[in-house]
Amino acid sequence: MSLNNKTFLFIQPFLSFMGKGIEIRKLSIDELTEAILPDVKQVLDSAYFNSLVYPHLLEDLKEKHEFFRAHLAYQGFNLVGLAVIEDKVHPHMDYEGHKPVHLKRFTVHPDHRRKGIGKMLLDEAKKYVFDELKLPVMFVESNEAGALSFYGREGALFSTRAISKYFPGNSPQDSIRLFCRYITDPSFRKLRFKEDEGVPFVFYGTAEVEKQYQNLGYLSKQGLLKLKRRLSLPVKIEKQIVDDAYQEPPPNLKTEHKVCSDVFTLEQVQKVMTLFPGEKDICGAEPSALMTSPLEADSIFNARFINE
Repeated sequence: MSLNNKTFLFIQPFLSFMGKGIEIRKLSIDELTEAILPDVKQVLDSAYFNSLVYPHLLEDLKEKHEFFRAHLAYQGFNLVGLAVIEDKVHPHMDYEGHKPVHLKRFTVHPDHRRKGIGKMLLDEAKKYVFDELKLPVMFVESNEAGALSFYGREGALFSTRAISKYFPGNSPQDSIRLFCRYITDPSFRKLRFKEDEGVPFVFYGTAEVEKQYQNLGYLSKQGLLKLKRRLSLPVKIEKQIVDDAYQEPPPNLKTEHKVCSDVFTLEQVQKVMTLFPGEKDICGAEPSALMTSPLEADSIFNARFINE
């Protein structure tokens, strides 16, 4: 059967949205009924070994929420993935005055992964939080290596403070190295970290929020990989003024350190230093040295690598 031009133009948006036969249905908490929950349980149980994800979802459904939406991915009549947005306070998260709106229960059935379904669900969740709710940040946490790698590709900022403490018995530097290995090595894709809280991270909707969390020590996946490489490289700290003119630091400023980003604001330097108390191989400069250096409000630090 052929379609006339008017009919095609009408259904074209729906065809593109449902790419590869996938339809995203958006349900309120009242619409997530007993008739749908068995399919939800089947998807969650298929994705997690010996998991409490489904029981936790049932507990959340009993609570009152200011914000809630379930995004369900269907292929035909079969549920193949879901992502839930809800507001819930977690004590270990850095809310910084923002609404505690979380992406939770993000799951794609193992038989339907690597088909773009996860990205479709994540994009719809972002649209709901950033465009419909007009909120600037979405909070997430995960203990699954493959999911963390995916989130990193999609622009998440990870808490380096949390990562540095995530592998007990290892130094903060080794914890960063381990985490980077887990999120880049395909052989670790199905592994999960310890059972309690996952690694916290955020998706941001504005440049202001991006900067806010970077100042708290949050880094992108790319930033973490840069940090991993730079943990073993000597650098020289120089003062950079806004006109890009470099000035050598004063003689009393120690410069043989290792840093974790191309450019630091003074606030970022201080924040990064707090992540590794007592360590000299990760901070931009020592506190006493910073205090004796005439830093200006519009100055930034730049790390220039020296091959020594």
